[in-house]
Amino acid sequence: RSLARLGYQYDSSVLPGPAGYLMKAHMLARGQGAKGKSFGSWTSLFATSSPRRLAVSGHRTLMQYPVATFPYARLPIHSTFIYSFGLEYLRKAIRLLSRTPGHHIYLLHAVDGLDHPAPEEFGGRLVPLTKSFAQRMKILEEIGQLLSARVVLTEDVADTALKNGIIS
Repeated sequence: RSLARLGYQYDSSVLPGPAGYLMKAHMLARGQGAKGKSFGSWTSLFATSSPRRLAVSGHRTLMQYPVATFPYARLPIHSTFIYSFGLEYLRKAIRLLSRTPGHHIYLLHAVDGLDHPAPEEFGGRLVPLTKSFAQRMKILEEIGQLLSARVVLTEDVADTALKNGIIS
């Protein structure tokens, strides 16, 4: 409701599938606990990976475009997983998603481009900072090449939905 009230047309905060719980379990197993970090609601376990219209009060509606997940495994397709599983993970995901209709949200984190002077201060809690800045830039460049000519901004997809009457 807050997003619609503020004039937003879409929300992309949902990460469908078990990834949130897997990430939390991974952090706990490493003895880092969750430290106030939320990896999503339990409802994400059952969330659809398809866009859907959210009912909000008033005359505005909001579209929900979930973060893309690897088909079948429902693991996220975002930089943290690429750093962990390698670019072949992304290549396979793109091949499978190319057979799946719709708009797929690829998630980047601001920390991916951070050249922090002392990444060891994070004690391995931020997966991107376990790679050097140069390594991350090389990986991000390769990700950009894999996604080139496939990128459409979610804002543009939402605008099209608005023009076609899907969002009011």
